[in-house]
Amino acid sequence: MIKIYFITHHNNTNKWKQFSIESSHSISILNENHVTDCETAISQNKKALILLDTENMSEELILVYLKKFNSSYLVIIDPFFNWASLIIRNQSEFQVNDYLQKIESLLDLESCIDRCKKALEIDHTDMVVGEYFVVKDRGESTFINLNNITVLEGLGAYTKVHSINKQYIVSKNLKKLLEQLPKCFIRTHRSFAVHIKHINSLSGNQVLLHNGESVKASKSGKKTLISRFSIA
Repeated sequence: MIKIYFITHHNNTNKWKQFSIESSHSISILNENHVTDCETAISQNKKALILLDTENMSEELILVYLKKFNSSYLVIIDPFFNWASLIIRNQSEFQVNDYLQKIESLLDLESCIDRCKKALEIDHTDMVVGEYFVVKDRGESTFINLNNITVLEGLGAYTKVHSINKQYIVSKNLKKLLEQLPKCFIRTHRSFAVHIKHINSLSGNQVLLHNGESVKASKSGKKTLISRFSIA
């Protein structure tokens, strides 16, 4: 059962109270004083749909919410499209699963819930079996040896998997994907992780691979590499 939380700073929540009555799903309506309750519930059950009403919210507060609920299915409701550029700028770091101008009817809400269900089904599918990474596409499964994966590239809510022979797109952000993978993958940048087997050297803010490719390295990524390999 998916837990649904509607977070708003708007005083008029009658529509959402009615949705909660009419829908087969219970909707918890929260303001800034109740967000801790939402965090606690999510820590106990990751199957949560967060509907974040950004009207009357500051940019600073939206970024706080993006960080708090990064592991949940997060939907931004932005009636005036004030925050599209903010979401795009932060898509590599924070996951936003759905971006809507408004939810006017129960049908709109049910459609949003259906998209959430499908995403959660994908998200909870095992992607690592033994020494293989499993990519599922159109009902078919492709098994890639983990040692043949060179780079993982974060693309917002998706990740591009670079293997020796081919590239694949998976429906999971880089942070979540790394949680499932073994420690042989090192995050060098907020948008990149590299398999240690394929690292050749570190040059400035670039990680050089044995195949001649390079990926970005942030300050924290360089520190991780240096401590892991004693790269000078």
